Amino acid sequence: MDKELNILILAAGKSSRIRLNKSKIFLEINSKTLLEHSIEFARKLEPKNLYIIINPKFKFLEKKIKNCKFIYQSKPSGTGSAVKQFLKKKPKENKLLVTYADTPFLNIKSAKKIIKRLDHVDLVLYSFMSKNNKNYGLIKKDKNNKIMEIIEYSTANKFDRKIQLCNSGMVGISKKNYKNIFNIKKNAISKECYLTDIVKISYKKKVSIENIVEHNKKYLIGVNTLKDFINLKKKIRDKK
Repeated sequence: MDKELNILILAAGKSSRIRLNKSKIFLEINSKTLLEHSIEFARKLEPKNLYIIINPKFKFLEKKIKNCKFIYQSKPSGTGSAVKQFLKKKPKENKLLVTYADTPFLNIKSAKKIIKRLDHVDLVLYSFMSKNNKNYGLIKKDKNNKIMEIIEYSTANKFDRKIQLCNSGMVGISKKNYKNIFNIKKNAISKECYLTDIVKISYKKKVSIENIVEHNKKYLIGVNTLKDFINLKKKIRDKK
């Protein structure tokens, strides 16, 4: 067990793009839901505490899933708000790894690298290289090659769209950087708080930031749409 590690699985999203009559976290691959796969991954890292932030209408999961701590978010307002809600519990542990229930098949070796780097760095991103990205955030660096912010591809200018270093979602945050999470503001358009904004805030506060590069893209597939789910299911089946 890593006595300094908490893992937080974000699972309270609206699942609006999946266009089904149930939350995407209950979609099944190999007889397990995406949420169950996410929990299985997290447990392999042996955290002191495993938290799941979820909609209160799924409170029945508390009886079904043991050795997890549930946090309920009735009105999802972005990934940043979810992490803020967790931090209001004032965790004493020095490391936090944030994962997403809709991206359950992560690389355990990469996750361990992120956790280890948190001994020396205050923010560690899980990244990958892509020449054809149009969906993932772009990791922008300054002239000294320091990570300065994550830019959404849809709002990036033509120069920034040439950036090949992309953000995949999983992130490690040190206790020293917890306070900066509360500086994340609501997006003017969506009215949601995005966890990715912690990068720009950390850079301005001169907080140390690094990234781990994932070279095997099979670990990066997330589920936002039904097409994504079918694609993920096929890749997992083909891997067997």
